[in-house]
Amino acid sequence: MPERTYYCPDLKCVYVHSTGEVTLQDVQHSILEVARLAEDTQCYQLIVDVREQTRPLELVDAFTICKDWLPKLPPQIHTAYIVNDPPLQSQSFFKLITDGGKAQLETFYNVEDALVWLNGGKEPKAFPFVGKVQFPGNCEHSESIKPAQGQQEATPKL
Repeated sequence: MPERTYYCPDLKCVYVHSTGEVTLQDVQHSILEVARLAEDTQCYQLIVDVREQTRPLELVDAFTICKDWLPKLPPQIHTAYIVNDPPLQSQSFFKLITDGGKAQLETFYNVEDALVWLNGGKEPKAFPFVGKVQFPGNCEHSESIKPAQGQQEATPKL
């Protein structure tokens, strides 16, 4: 699967690593995983790293994600997209059409700047980093995180 989702407690974020050719189904699955992780961990800071994508979503798929799938995320999610320079076309389109421009969404070229933005302009306690932030590093893959006690494990339905 070209997208893997992690929870990074030290950085207080959920991290999606997107590589290769990404499909609509890949992103749908990731959104469901992010929603589950955010609720289970009460972590609403999201980093989506698309720098290693070889082919982004088609524009029609990006529109489908914005219209039909982003509402599945908790409304308090803040999303930082890590993109190449210049941003991929679908990420620019995605930012333009998300929630009529009301979404908490920004685009960055590196993880460090994204983490500062997600932390309200302050460096997280895991800073200062020597060199670059390395993911997944001290993060847990979403498949290893069980639902909170009393919650039933959600089965992703696409």
